[in-house]
Amino acid sequence: MKFIQLVFWMVLFTTILSCTKEENLSTFSIKIDNTSTSTVKLIYKNSNGEEIDMIVVNSMDSYDCNYVSENFQSLRLCRNQEFFTNLSEVVFLFENNKGYSCQIMDNGFCFTDDRNNVVGSSGAGFELVDNVYIFKITQQDFDNAFDLP
Repeated sequence: MKFIQLVFWMVLFTTILSCTKEENLSTFSIKIDNTSTSTVKLIYKNSNGEEIDMIVVNSMDSYDCNYVSENFQSLRLCRNQEFFTNLSEVVFLFENNKGYSCQIMDNGFCFTDDRNNVVGSSGAGFELVDNVYIFKITQQDFDNAFDLP
């Protein structure tokens, strides 16, 4: 009888320990496609305005990144995921020192179309093609770029 109780408690204990929450992780593929005549720098900044990382995409070239997350995080996880919580802004800077400043909270100098949420988590401004989220930087973006503060 004690043996049956021991087995029962072992099975119960093992069952309880094996019940863990599984993370619902997905792999996201991002492509930054620069079709403008200018190289563009994507400068990642923290809340103090300090540069924490940078991506350079040459004219008529692209940059690919992949990351694993529970949900879509746009361009925010394309680089070092350690600073994700400190990220507050991505600056798109062209060779003529004009560009776009896309902030997490305020997008005064960001793109004026649906791409103004490029650092958000909605997927707006990205084109989904064959499970790749494509963000396009065009010649029109270069021509309409802001003088940044």
